[in-house]
Amino acid sequence: MNDEFKFEREIRLDEERIASYFAELPAFIDLPGENEAIFERIAKNENVKVSSIEDNGNLRHVAPAWDPEEDPEDIDYNELDFHLDYNDIPRMLNSLCIILSEYFAANNSVELEKVYLPLLCQCSKAIARISDTIFAVSGEHAMQIALAKRSLSDVNDFAAMLHQSNIPDADQLLDIVRVIRSKILDMIFKLQKN
Repeated sequence: MNDEFKFEREIRLDEERIASYFAELPAFIDLPGENEAIFERIAKNENVKVSSIEDNGNLRHVAPAWDPEEDPEDIDYNELDFHLDYNDIPRMLNSLCIILSEYFAANNSVELEKVYLPLLCQCSKAIARISDTIFAVSGEHAMQIALAKRSLSDVNDFAAMLHQSNIPDADQLLDIVRVIRSKILDMIFKLQKN
């Protein structure tokens, strides 16, 4: 699978599975065997393909250099083929999450809680996606392009939410998001040249 559109399709299917899981979760939460019941219900939906826990063979081929037993302290990140130029993107997003978390913790308004929590979730989603992009398997440019485009979409969604939020310092936070967006676009253009 070396076509970015195939990777995009797989990412979309994965997100549909996750959304289906969370849609079913309230009906089964805290019940014995809740995961099995949810997966059984989702499996009945013909539009959502669910992989069983035993069917994880393909996952092992996604990042063959990754060893779950390896201590993260022992990994030489300089040997991995990721974009050192872009390592600051997750840190910048993390800084935004910290600022939003502080605002969230300091506010005592129910209305503002409804603003901050979605912002924090979207920012966290963007961090996870861009980290996946940066640490993607060496040589998998199509996968990195698909993930980078998804990262850009997540950051754009975050910027739109931030713009509509009317929270303190939103303009300054948006300036940081613009820099992040520019770096992701730069990453996409460099990946497409390879």
